[in-house]
Amino acid sequence: MRVDHGDRAPLGYVVRERSPADARVGALVIHTPPRLDRAAIEIHAVGAPWTGVTALVREQKVAERGRFEGVFPRLEVGLYELRILGARSGVVVPVAITEGAVAETWLDAPVD
Repeated sequence: MRVDHGDRAPLGYVVRERSPADARVGALVIHTPPRLDRAAIEIHAVGAPWTGVTALVREQKVAERGRFEGVFPRLEVGLYELRILGARSGVVVPVAITEGAVAETWLDAPVD
């Protein structure tokens, strides 16, 4: 599934919200190949149902080169799984979020 959300965050930045003092959070950047530009990446906590929480893959220009990535700027600490929203490929990527850190992973899957 491809979507267009219009505006972008400033290039090259991961934006994190301030969270309550008792919240343990981190962030996630998902790197993808260019063909996944504008694909929606869905995420869910391991053991929880898929609920349609997504990030949009967009091109980010860094040092004159394009990178394609999706960003979840605030996730509670824990284990998660990622997939391309609406894809029938069945590719699921696990990722761990740790407190105060930005996790990075690679996602490549066929877009149906």
